Amino acid sequence: MPARKVDPDELRRLHAEGWHRDEIAAHFGVDPAVVTRYRRELGLALDAPRRSPEAGARPKVDREEFRRLDGQGWTIQALAEHFGVNRATVSRVRKELGLTREHFLTPERKARISERVADGWPFNEIARTERVDPETLRRHWPGRAWSVAQAGAFNAEVRNLHKDLFRAAYSVSARDLRKSSFVA
Repeated sequence: MPARKVDPDELRRLHAEGWHRDEIAAHFGVDPAVVTRYRRELGLALDAPRRSPEAGARPKVDREEFRRLDGQGWTIQALAEHFGVNRATVSRVRKELGLTREHFLTPERKARISERVADGWPFNEIARTERVDPETLRRHWPGRAWSVAQAGAFNAEVRNLHKDLFRAAYSVSARDLRKSSFVA
């Protein structure tokens, strides 16, 4: 019988320290599914308990910095990436601080976005240029986003345009290919 690659006592210790299944698997040099099987056999929870704050369990969100960045109009996604948390945490902190986004979409900004929607801009492009969450756009302009078919057709047109531009930039005329043109 082959020697066990996974030491159950060490697995228990790593699990208690909050190591992720993939980290434990890499430590022992086994597939993550092996770690899952061992944890089941040992009666350990499949999701390790959270690490202590000293070990860096959950990133702390500096409320003052959060309030400042939110006031500057940062999107929920941008705030989540900045603080290293998920979008639900950002929404929870915003609610906790009593922050609303009414100030975020001023009448001038709504008018500018409305013009772009009317011009047929894709929501993702508006979200990127205006730093607005796409879900906010869907809420304020329901049914105006591109359908999957429209987005696919647009992407196909852009691909064809790129191909045509490439051909035009790198095409060589028949006259240039004549043998006499290569002779000095």
